[in-house]
Amino acid sequence: MAFLHSHTPPALTVSKLAHRARFDTHFAQIDRHRLTVIQAPAGYGKTSLLLQWYKQLKDLNHHSLWLSVVNVETSAIEFLSNIASSLQSELKLGARTRNTKNSELFESRDSLISHITLAMAKRTTPLFFCIDDFHLLGAAPQAALSQLIELAPSTVRFLITSRNAPTLHLGRIRARGELQEILVEELKFGRNEIHLLIEQSSDLNQQDITLLDEKTEGWAAGIKLLEISARYDKKSLQEWLKDFTGYKRSIADFFGEEVLNNQREEIQHFLILTSFLEYFDAEQCAAITEIENSGKLLAEIDASGLFVQCIDDERGLYRYHHLFADFLKRQLQDHHSDKIPTLYQRAWKYYLKAGDYDKAIEYALRGGDPLNALELLEQRCQDMTYTGKFRLVNKFVAQIPHKLLKCYPRVQLTLAWLATRNLRFDETRQLLDNVSAILDQQPNCSYSHEEQQKLRYLLLHREMVLAAAHDQHEQVEILCNTLLNDYPNENHPYLRGTIYGHLMDSRREQFKLNDIEHLQSMAHGILLRSRYTFASIALQASIGPSLSFIGKSVSAKVALEQGLEEGIRFGGLNSSLSALPALPLAEILYQENELQRAEDLVAATLPFVMEFGFTDQLRAGFLTRARVCAAKLDFDGTAKALKEGISIATERKLERLRIALLTEQIKLSIQIGNIEQAKRDALDSALLLSTDKSTPHSRATTLDELRAQCNVRIKLLDGELNEAMHISKLWRRHTMAAGAIQSRVTWDLLILQILFISGDERAAQRTLRDAMTAAVHTRQFRQFIDEGPIVHTILSKNNRNENVLDNPIDAFAMQLLRIFEGTNNLPPNTIPHHRNSINGSITAREKEILILISSGLRNSEVAQRLGMTEGSIKWYMQQIYDKVGTRRRMQAVDRARQLGLIA
Repeated sequence: MAFLHSHTPPALTVSKLAHRARFDTHFAQIDRHRLTVIQAPAGYGKTSLLLQWYKQLKDLNHHSLWLSVVNVETSAIEFLSNIASSLQSELKLGARTRNTKNSELFESRDSLISHITLAMAKRTTPLFFCIDDFHLLGAAPQAALSQLIELAPSTVRFLITSRNAPTLHLGRIRARGELQEILVEELKFGRNEIHLLIEQSSDLNQQDITLLDEKTEGWAAGIKLLEISARYDKKSLQEWLKDFTGYKRSIADFFGEEVLNNQREEIQHFLILTSFLEYFDAEQCAAITEIENSGKLLAEIDASGLFVQCIDDERGLYRYHHLFADFLKRQLQDHHSDKIPTLYQRAWKYYLKAGDYDKAIEYALRGGDPLNALELLEQRCQDMTYTGKFRLVNKFVAQIPHKLLKCYPRVQLTLAWLATRNLRFDETRQLLDNVSAILDQQPNCSYSHEEQQKLRYLLLHREMVLAAAHDQHEQVEILCNTLLNDYPNENHPYLRGTIYGHLMDSRREQFKLNDIEHLQSMAHGILLRSRYTFASIALQASIGPSLSFIGKSVSAKVALEQGLEEGIRFGGLNSSLSALPALPLAEILYQENELQRAEDLVAATLPFVMEFGFTDQLRAGFLTRARVCAAKLDFDGTAKALKEGISIATERKLERLRIALLTEQIKLSIQIGNIEQAKRDALDSALLLSTDKSTPHSRATTLDELRAQCNVRIKLLDGELNEAMHISKLWRRHTMAAGAIQSRVTWDLLILQILFISGDERAAQRTLRDAMTAAVHTRQFRQFIDEGPIVHTILSKNNRNENVLDNPIDAFAMQLLRIFEGTNNLPPNTIPHHRNSINGSITAREKEILILISSGLRNSEVAQRLGMTEGSIKWYMQQIYDKVGTRRRMQAVDRARQLGLIA
C-alpha cells in the first residue's frame, strides 16, 4: 500500500539532516516547475534531500504533504484514495472519497482524479506533494499519478524521489519547461559535504577525506555507516579507513557487537524472531512469535531508533532497515534454526486466516513447505488468473519441485493456459495430458463427480485455447459450442467471456459472420455484469478485429481503445496486457492513415506480445510495423520487420502468421519492382497453387484467402489475366455473401487492376467506385493507397471536382487523392538517385522499358522484345508515371530524358 503522512514522516528526524547548501538553487526553482524529480540508486541521499526541502517548505508555511510508497501491489484507485483521504480535511472533498479504498470496483480512476483536481482548483495558495520511493509504485498507480500531474492546477507542485526514471511523460513536461531533474552524479557527496555528513569529522585531514571519497564514490549511506561504525567501535575514522575493504562484514560485526548485544534479552529475542517478516505490526508479531507484549516491544524499539522504521502511523506498520534485517536473519539461521519452520508455518496460517492468500502462499514457500503452498495455490490459482496475477502464479510455481505438480490439476491447468499464451505449445500439451490422465484414473480418482465435471470443463476450455493458438478454427468452434451447451451449470463470467471471444475469432476466420455482433453483445454483457474487469482486455482484443472485418471499423476502434485503457490501468502501456488490444488498434489506425500513433503503439507493445499474445496480435504488429516503414520509404525497416515476424511464425509453427507476412512481402517486392524476388518467395514458400485450388470453397478460411491473393498477384505479373480474374471474382462473390467487407474491398482492388491492365478502364473505374462504396464508412484509406499507381491513376481521372463532396463516396475519393498526392510511396532502386528527379529513380527494368518506348514501340511490341505480357508492360508504365510526375506516355519519355534517366 502507499501511505500518506501530512506531517514529518515518522522515524525520520529532519532537524538532524545535514544541510546541503548547493541544492538551495534547486529549491528556489521548485515553485517554477510542475515536477521535480530526484533520481538515483539507493543510498545517495534522495530522501534526505527531499526531507530537507520538506522542512523548508513547512518553515515557509507552505501546505506540504508527504507520501511514502512501500508496496508495488498498490492499485491506482487505492493510491488515489490515499491522496484523497489525506486532502479530505484540508480540501473538503466530501464523504464520497472516504470509502474509496473499499470501492475499487465501483469508482473509476478518472472520476477520482476529477474529484481531486476539482478540489485542488479551489485553492489559491501553493500545494506541494513530496513523494518518496516513487519506483515502488506499480504501473497502474504510476499512470494515475502521471494523469494527476497533467491535470493538476497550476498551483500544485510535485517533488518525487525514484531509483528509476519515472514513467511520467517526462519528455512532454520537459518540453514545456516544467521539469526539474536532479540525477545521481549531482547527488553524490563531494569532499566538502563529507565533513557535514560525518559528525566526528575534526580528526579527518584532507587525505582522509580524499580516501573516503574514493572508496565510497560519494555514496551517502556508505559514508554514514562507516561513521556510525567508527563511533560505536570507539576507533578513529582513520583506523576504520585502513581496513574499509569489505564494509558489509564490518557492519555485521557492528550490528552484532554494538547494537544487538547492547539490548536486553527480550528485545534481542523479539528482533531475531521477527526478522523474516517484510512488514509487520504488533498483531502479526504476537500471532507469529507468540510474544504477547509485541506491541510494547515494538514501541520501545521504535523509540530507541534501532534501525526500524514506522511506515504507517495509523496501523503501526513497521519494517527493518534491510541491512539490519539481513543481519538478524543470519542470527535466526545460526542460533535458532529449529524455530524457523514453526515461525513460517504460523506466518502463512496467519495470512491465510486474514484472507491474504498471496502472502500465505509466499510464506509457506519461504518456510520450505511446498505441499501446503501447493494446496493453497490449487485453491486460489484460478481466481489469481482471472484477476491478472499471472506472473505471481509463475513465481510461486518456480519455487515448487516439478514432481509435486503432477497431483494438482488446477495448478497444471493454469500453467497450461499461461504456456499457451506464451506460445509454448509442447509444454501445454504435456500439462493437459497430465490432467487428463488424473481424471481418467477411475475408480481411483479421489474427486467427486461434481469436482470431476468442473475439472473436465476447465480441461476442455484449455484445449479450446490451445486449438485457437494453432488456428484450428473448426475445432475451436466445436469446443466453444460444447463448453456453452454441455456444461449449463458452469457460468463463470471470465471463462464464458473468453469462450465467446474465441468463438468470434474462429467464426471470423471461417467467414461465418452472420452472428458476430450477437456474440459480441453476449460476451460484453456477461463481463459488464461481473467483477472481472480484467477479462475485458482480451475480449475487446477479439471484438475489435471481428467488427473491423465486417466493416464496423468505428465500433472496432472504440472496443480496442477501451481494451487498451484497461490494459494500461492493469499493466501500463509497455506490457503484454496492453499489447492484446494495442496491436489490432495500431492496424486500424494505420488503415486510417494515422501513421504516427500506429507506429508508436507498435513500438510500445510489440516487444511484449510473445508473453501473452496470439496470431492476431503478432500479425497486426509485424504487418503494421512493415507497412509504416514502407510508407516512410524505409524499406530496410520493412524487410527487417517481415523477416523477424516470419522467423517467429516458422519457429512456433504459426502458419496463418507466416502466410500473412509472406503475402505482404511478395506484394511489397512487386511494388518496388523486384519481380523475380517476389516469384522466388512465392515458389519457395509453396504459395503457388493451381487455379482450381486457389478458388473458395464451403470451408474456406482467411488462410485460403491469403494464398489466393498471392496467386492472383503472381498471375498478374505473368500475364495470366483470365485465371487471375476467375479467382478474384469467385473470392469477391464469396466475401460479399459472407459480409466480409474488408476482404471484399481487397478483391475489388485486385479486380480493377486486372481490368486496367486488360485495357477496360471504364470497368476498372466502376469497380473502384464499388470498392469505395463498400469502404466509405470504414475509413480504411491505406487499403487503397497501398495498392499503388493503378488505383491512383483510375482515381485521379474522375475525382478532381472538390465541389461534389456532399456525396460521402466522393468525399472519400478526394481524401484518397490527398493522401496519394501527399505521400511518397515510391520504390527503392538499383540506379543512383538523380538530383533533379521528382519522385526517385527507376529500376533497371523500368529504364529498359523506357528506352524501347522512346524508340516509338507500342506496348505489345515492347512486351514481345522483353518476353513479357502487354499487361505487365502497362503495370510497369504506371510505376514510371508515378516517378516522373506525369500520366502521359511520351511526356514520361521526355521527362526521363530531361532528368538524365535515359539518353
